[in-house]
Amino acid sequence: MALVKWMLKRQGQIMAPDFDVQALRESTQDLSRFLPAGKGVSYTTEDLAGHEAELATPENPHQDAIIVHIHGGGFVSGSAKSSRPFTSYLAKQANRHVYSLDYRLAPEHPYPAAAHDCFMQYRALAEKYPNKKIALIGESAGAMLAIVVTLMARDQGRKIPACVVANAPGADLTLEVERPDMNDTDLVLSYQAIKRIGELYCPEDAHNPSASPRFADYHDFPPLRIVWDAGEHLSYDCRILAEKAQEAGVEVETTVYQDAFHAFQILGKFLPEARKDIQQSVTFIEKHI
Repeated sequence: MALVKWMLKRQGQIMAPDFDVQALRESTQDLSRFLPAGKGVSYTTEDLAGHEAELATPENPHQDAIIVHIHGGGFVSGSAKSSRPFTSYLAKQANRHVYSLDYRLAPEHPYPAAAHDCFMQYRALAEKYPNKKIALIGESAGAMLAIVVTLMARDQGRKIPACVVANAPGADLTLEVERPDMNDTDLVLSYQAIKRIGELYCPEDAHNPSASPRFADYHDFPPLRIVWDAGEHLSYDCRILAEKAQEAGVEVETTVYQDAFHAFQILGKFLPEARKDIQQSVTFIEKHI
C-alpha cells in the first residue's frame, strides 16, 4: 500500500492544472517497471488497422470469445504496455485472450484520432473473429472510448460487443459542465486537470457524441457495467451515463466504491480492491458471452 500511495501522490502532482504531458507519459510508463505483468501470461504484438496492439494470452485459454481493452491516461498518455499489470490479471482470471489497443495521443493527435483508431482496431478484430463474441473494457479515457467505439459500431451497422465494462468513464468534454469540486477526495484527478484534458484532446466539436458520450442515444446498446469511486470527480459523469443508458432500456450494472480511487483497477493483482473488482467484471463478462 505504501507503493500505491507514493504512485498516487506522484500522479496527483503531475495532474495539476498545468501538468506536463511528457512527465505524465513517463510516470504512466513506470507502471511497467514497478508493477510487472503477472506470470502465466505471454505477450505478442499484432498489427491492427495500422496500429500496434498487444495480445495477452493465458495458458490454455477458452476460445469462445475475446476481451478488448482500451487504456486510459487522459487521452494524452498510457499504452498497452503500461497496462500489463491489469491485462495480465484480467487474462488470467477470465482465461481468455485479451487484446490491448494503442492509439494516437493528444495533443499531437486530438479528437477524433483516438476514437477513430480504436474503432478501426475493433472493427479489424470483429472481422478477424466473426464467430466469437467480444467484450470491451477500459478505464478512465479508455472507458469513455469503449463506450464511443460501441456507439460507432452500432451506428455503422457493425457487430457490437456482447457487453461493455467502463471503469470511471468521462462523459463530457465541452468544458461547460460544473462538476462538484472533489479535490479533497480525488487522489488522482484535479478538477482543473479534467478541464485541461478536454482542451488538449478535444478543442473543437466537443458536443459530438463520439467526443462527449453524454449526448449519445443509448438505444440498442449492449449490457453495460460502470464502476467508480464516490470521491472522484468523474463520479458525476458515471452517474449521467448510467442514467442515460437505463432510460434507454439498457441492462446497466453499477458499482460505487467508497474507499478506492479513480481507475484503481489498473493496478491489477497488486491491490485487493482491484482484484475484487476485476473478478466482478469477469463475472459480468461471463454472463454475457
